[in-house]
Amino acid sequence: MKQRTKTFSLSFFLLAALPFFAVHRVETADEKAIESRMGRKLPLGKRIILKLVEKKARKYQKKNARARIKDTPDNLATFALVLGVLTYVLLAIPTVAFLSFFVAIGAVIAGILALKRGGNKLRSILGIVLGGLFVSLIIISLIIFLSAPPGG
Repeated sequence: MKQRTKTFSLSFFLLAALPFFAVHRVETADEKAIESRMGRKLPLGKRIILKLVEKKARKYQKKNARARIKDTPDNLATFALVLGVLTYVLLAIPTVAFLSFFVAIGAVIAGILALKRGGNKLRSILGIVLGGLFVSLIIISLIIFLSAPPGG
Protein backbone atom coordinates (compact mmCIF):
# COMPACT_ATOMS: atom_id res chain seq x y z
CA MET A 1 0.00 0.00 0.00
CA LYS A 2 2.83 2.42 0.86
CA GLN A 3 4.56 1.71 -2.45
CA ARG A 4 1.39 2.51 -4.40
CA THR A 5 0.88 5.76 -2.48
CA LYS A 6 4.48 6.71 -3.05
CA THR A 7 4.18 5.98 -6.79
CA PHE A 8 0.99 8.00 -7.17
CA SER A 9 2.29 10.93 -5.14
CA LEU A 10 5.49 10.98 -7.22
CA SER A 11 3.54 10.82 -10.47
CA PHE A 12 1.20 13.64 -9.46
CA PHE A 13 4.19 15.70 -8.38
CA LEU A 14 5.72 15.14 -11.83
CA LEU A 15 2.47 16.13 -13.52
CA ALA A 16 2.24 19.31 -11.46
CA ALA A 17 5.91 20.24 -11.81
CA LEU A 18 6.23 19.41 -15.52
CA PRO A 19 5.53 22.98 -16.71
CA PHE A 20 8.51 24.22 -14.71
CA PHE A 21 10.93 21.82 -16.38
CA ALA A 22 12.41 22.75 -19.71
CA VAL A 23 10.87 20.09 -21.92
CA HIS A 24 12.42 20.60 -25.33
CA ARG A 25 12.21 17.13 -26.74
CA VAL A 26 10.35 14.16 -25.40
CA GLU A 27 11.38 10.71 -26.48
CA THR A 28 8.45 8.46 -27.22
CA ALA A 29 8.20 5.85 -24.52
CA ASP A 30 5.35 3.62 -25.49
CA GLU A 31 4.16 0.86 -23.23
CA LYS A 32 5.50 -1.97 -25.39
CA ALA A 33 9.06 -0.60 -25.41
CA ILE A 34 9.05 -0.20 -21.63
CA GLU A 35 7.50 -3.62 -21.12
CA SER A 36 10.11 -5.25 -23.37
CA ARG A 37 12.92 -3.58 -21.41
CA MET A 38 11.44 -4.60 -18.07
CA GLY A 39 10.57 -8.09 -19.18
CA ARG A 40 7.07 -7.91 -17.71
CA LYS A 41 3.82 -6.11 -18.27
CA LEU A 42 3.25 -2.69 -16.67
CA PRO A 43 0.53 -2.46 -14.02
CA LEU A 44 -2.60 -0.50 -14.91
CA GLY A 45 -1.76 2.42 -12.63
CA LYS A 46 1.67 2.90 -14.16
CA ARG A 47 0.28 2.69 -17.68
CA ILE A 48 -2.22 5.43 -16.87
CA ILE A 49 0.50 7.58 -15.31
CA LEU A 50 2.71 7.05 -18.36
CA LYS A 51 -0.07 8.20 -20.68
CA LEU A 52 -0.77 11.29 -18.55
CA VAL A 53 2.87 12.31 -18.39
CA GLU A 54 3.33 11.80 -22.15
CA LYS A 55 0.23 13.86 -22.91
CA LYS A 56 1.29 16.70 -20.64
CA ALA A 57 4.86 16.66 -21.98
CA ARG A 58 3.60 16.84 -25.58
CA LYS A 59 1.34 19.77 -24.66
CA TYR A 60 4.18 21.79 -23.19
CA GLN A 61 6.52 20.80 -25.98
CA LYS A 62 4.08 22.26 -28.52
CA LYS A 63 3.61 25.39 -26.42
CA ASN A 64 7.37 25.96 -26.18
CA ALA A 65 7.80 25.36 -29.92
CA ARG A 66 5.19 28.00 -30.70
CA ALA A 67 6.85 30.48 -28.36
CA ARG A 68 10.24 29.92 -30.01
CA ILE A 69 8.81 30.47 -33.49
CA LYS A 70 7.13 33.77 -32.61
CA ASP A 71 10.17 35.27 -30.90
CA THR A 72 12.71 35.21 -33.72
CA PRO A 73 14.39 38.54 -34.60
CA ASP A 74 13.70 38.01 -38.31
CA ASN A 75 9.98 38.00 -37.61
CA LEU A 76 10.39 41.23 -35.67
CA ALA A 77 12.25 42.81 -38.60
CA THR A 78 9.47 41.73 -40.96
CA PHE A 79 6.94 43.18 -38.53
CA ALA A 80 8.82 46.51 -38.56
CA LEU A 81 8.73 46.59 -42.35
CA VAL A 82 5.03 45.73 -42.45
CA LEU A 83 4.27 48.47 -39.93
CA GLY A 84 6.30 50.97 -41.96
CA VAL A 85 4.33 50.19 -45.12
CA LEU A 86 1.05 50.06 -43.19
CA THR A 87 1.69 53.62 -42.03
CA TYR A 88 1.28 54.96 -45.55
CA VAL A 89 -1.64 52.66 -46.32
CA LEU A 90 -3.50 53.93 -43.25
CA LEU A 91 -2.81 57.51 -44.31
CA ALA A 92 -4.83 56.91 -47.48
CA ILE A 93 -7.92 55.87 -45.50
CA PRO A 94 -9.54 59.00 -44.04
CA THR A 95 -11.34 57.35 -41.12
CA VAL A 96 -8.20 55.74 -39.65
CA ALA A 97 -5.50 58.17 -40.84
CA PHE A 98 -4.87 59.38 -37.29
CA LEU A 99 -3.62 55.89 -36.36
CA SER A 100 -0.78 56.06 -38.88
CA PHE A 101 1.35 58.21 -36.56
CA PHE A 102 1.25 55.56 -33.82
CA VAL A 103 1.90 52.78 -36.33
CA ALA A 104 4.95 54.68 -37.57
CA ILE A 105 6.31 54.96 -34.03
CA GLY A 106 5.74 51.21 -33.63
CA ALA A 107 7.65 50.57 -36.87
CA VAL A 108 10.63 52.54 -35.58
CA ILE A 109 10.61 50.76 -32.21
CA ALA A 110 10.24 47.29 -33.78
CA GLY A 111 13.02 48.04 -36.26
CA ILE A 112 15.40 49.14 -33.52
CA LEU A 113 14.61 46.05 -31.45
CA ALA A 114 15.15 43.80 -34.47
CA LEU A 115 18.53 45.40 -35.16
CA LYS A 116 19.60 44.94 -31.55
CA ARG A 117 18.54 41.27 -31.54
CA GLY A 118 20.32 40.52 -34.80
CA GLY A 119 17.39 40.25 -37.18
CA ASN A 120 17.34 40.89 -40.91
CA LYS A 121 19.12 44.22 -41.35
CA LEU A 122 17.44 45.26 -44.59
CA ARG A 123 13.90 44.77 -43.32
CA SER A 124 14.55 46.38 -39.96
CA ILE A 125 16.31 49.40 -41.50
CA LEU A 126 13.49 49.82 -44.03
CA GLY A 127 10.98 49.75 -41.17
CA ILE A 128 12.97 52.38 -39.27
CA VAL A 129 13.34 54.57 -42.37
CA LEU A 130 9.68 54.36 -43.39
CA GLY A 131 8.42 55.00 -39.86
CA GLY A 132 10.98 57.72 -39.13
CA LEU A 133 10.29 59.49 -42.42
CA PHE A 134 6.61 59.58 -41.69
CA VAL A 135 7.11 60.84 -38.12
CA SER A 136 9.47 63.58 -39.35
CA LEU A 137 7.01 64.62 -42.08
CA ILE A 138 4.21 64.89 -39.53
CA ILE A 139 6.38 66.96 -37.19
CA ILE A 140 7.48 69.28 -40.02
CA SER A 141 3.88 69.74 -41.21
CA LEU A 142 2.74 70.50 -37.65
CA ILE A 143 5.49 73.13 -37.29
CA ILE A 144 4.47 74.75 -40.59
CA PHE A 145 0.78 74.62 -39.67
CA LEU A 146 1.32 76.11 -36.20
CA SER A 147 3.74 78.83 -37.39
CA ALA A 148 1.37 80.17 -40.04
CA PRO A 149 -0.14 83.49 -39.05
CA PRO A 150 -3.80 83.29 -38.09
CA GLY A 151 -6.22 84.39 -40.78
CA GLY A 152 -3.51 84.59 -43.41
